[in-house]
Amino acid sequence: MLSLAASGELHARHPLAQAIVARTEEQHLHVPIHQACKVVLGMGMRAELDGTRLLVGSPALLRQHGVDLTKDARGWTDRLRAGGETVICLAHDKDLIGMLGVSDAVRAGAETVVQQLRDLGDARLILLTGDAQETAQVVADTLGITEVHAHALPEAKLQLIRDLQAEGHTVAMVGDGTNDAPALALADVGITMGEHSSHVALETADIALAGNDLQPNSAPAPGG
Repeated sequence: MLSLAASGELHARHPLAQAIVARTEEQHLHVPIHQACKVVLGMGMRAELDGTRLLVGSPALLRQHGVDLTKDARGWTDRLRAGGETVICLAHDKDLIGMLGVSDAVRAGAETVVQQLRDLGDARLILLTGDAQETAQVVADTLGITEVHAHALPEAKLQLIRDLQAEGHTVAMVGDGTNDAPALALADVGITMGEHSSHVALETADIALAGNDLQPNSAPAPGG
């Protein structure tokens, strides 16, 4: 199951997709090479493998392609999300054959940066994500963010930026995925960071930070 999931995610740049591929490498598992693939924005990947179809992504991706989740699968979805994990489903042709729970760890230094933004006085901090509400809430609670918009597809992210600007806000948007690109383009300041940022995000953002460190060492170099 893990090998098939990695096959579907092989060419995806999303950090969760890369985590699946990395796990197969750690387990020394063979990953079959698919013949074609397509990103389904905000949902996952669809791939063709030896005349069969692989779907790797959210429960919504499976529903869109006519694959039903069983009662047991829905129960596992709830349990994984309650633990702060993102649920990734794997379907082979018309059958759900497995589910993965992947944790998107909070980046080191994030709590401090959130507090620094809050200390600016009138900053409104929003967690905007395509993840499920339960998973997003775990991250928001960890960081002390009270406003969460979950289940957000690219169109929803774009609309939130429009609404905030219509209210008179100057909006800075931080994102690293293909799903974030429209919102990054519309925001007053679009920021992407990290080595896993998608090519589209890098091309769209106003500011691209190459590193993953939210708090780079600002101490001057010796003699500098």
